[in-house]
Amino acid sequence: MPFPLRSTFLFLALLLIAGCAAPSYRVRVDAINDLAAMPALKTYVLASGTKDLDPASLRFREAASLIRSALLRHGYTEAPRPADAALRITLTYGIGPAETRTVTHSTPVYAELGGGHVQSVTKTTGPDGKTSTTTKTTVVPGRYERVGNDITTHNYTLYPKHITLSATESADLSNQTRELWNVSASLQNESADLRANLPVLIAAIEPYLGENTGHAITVKIVEQDGHLVIEPPR
Repeated sequence: MPFPLRSTFLFLALLLIAGCAAPSYRVRVDAINDLAAMPALKTYVLASGTKDLDPASLRFREAASLIRSALLRHGYTEAPRPADAALRITLTYGIGPAETRTVTHSTPVYAELGGGHVQSVTKTTGPDGKTSTTTKTTVVPGRYERVGNDITTHNYTLYPKHITLSATESADLSNQTRELWNVSASLQNESADLRANLPVLIAAIEPYLGENTGHAITVKIVEQDGHLVIEPPR
């Protein structure tokens, strides 16, 4: 009977890996800055970067709290008043339209061909003239050959999520409001929960606050013991 032999082994292997592997994320990060224009002071005020994000809402305030903690770890201090801030940092984040994709897998199917049992009958006549019959059964081994392919199709939906921090000169300290640095990150996975993925996006951009990556890079983040850890590039 035909059966997808390799498919069975692959399925068991995937179950084993899934049970042992820690959740991981691949995040695209792009950071740029104007190093020559950076102010000496790293004081800031934080604001919403779009009218779609209400700074008074609980969700924005939760996200802003995570951003403030990341900024503090990198030497940025929130000014008590906008007039005391050297930077105005705006926060924008959101989730885009869902995208459905289809993946088709082809797995070889093997079947046992040939083989079976062969019986041979031998008649022997003895000195007394009597005839005896001997029956012998021989097992002929079969062989496994590829007889086709097992085609499986899987549909899955991805949800693109993004975050951007933009730092400009404070309007209270300068007549200009040119951008001094900008860092953005995007993540696409099967989770539609933006709130749950915000810590991942923030963890990805944190090392690049005020920095310049030179080009878009991919950051791998792994959950380890309840913490988000950035894997060093290989």
